[in-house]
Amino acid sequence: MTVNYTQERQLTCIERQVTCMAIPDFASQGKPVVVGGSDVIAEPLYYLDAGATAIVIDKSGAANWPIFDYVLAKTPREKLTGVILADGSYHPTRTQAMSPDEWALPSVEVPKQCLGQEYSEEPFVEDLVPIGLVYSDIGCDRKCDFYQSPTYTFGYRRMSPQTRLKWIALQKEAGAKCTVMGSDKFLGRVLFPGGREEVMEIAKPAREMGMPLLWPNGLELRKAT
Repeated sequence: MTVNYTQERQLTCIERQVTCMAIPDFASQGKPVVVGGSDVIAEPLYYLDAGATAIVIDKSGAANWPIFDYVLAKTPREKLTGVILADGSYHPTRTQAMSPDEWALPSVEVPKQCLGQEYSEEPFVEDLVPIGLVYSDIGCDRKCDFYQSPTYTFGYRRMSPQTRLKWIALQKEAGAKCTVMGSDKFLGRVLFPGGREEVMEIAKPAREMGMPLLWPNGLELRKAT
């Protein structure tokens, strides 16, 4: 589960309350509940008191696999980092965050189990269901004082076009009819040398493989001009 800040603090509080109501329900079914996001990092006690199994404090995603290994009682593939556990134990984040380009591509069974049927919690175009998801950019190129980005220590990091296309192709193999791109920083790459070419190296092959791409958080079109 993820709970992030919004510009409207009241909305964040509502999301927090709803999440803290949902956590005990999931936990009562014997399921581990892992929670992350900027509000969770800022106020972890709310979620721990609600019954969360683990609080993810590593914003890079590098800690996710070891955390899930731990809560699912599987053999750990890496040292546990970037998490606060229900017993109060704290495992600091690794000193060097991973880039999305380094994330291991999962087996096709993982995206198959994660395909969605709704978009923005509403019924979606039937021809574009089920829906896949790829989150290929982390961090931010901005330093907005109302958001958590000033505390990012790893800047803006992105998948290369080749890596991103592998993830998109995996969604297609899993049966997705379209793919949600979770980050709104896709066009942030145009601020760097070769960035405009990267955009085309991603968009054109995705179109050729017949995979529509959606950006639910929007795109900063001003960066493309």
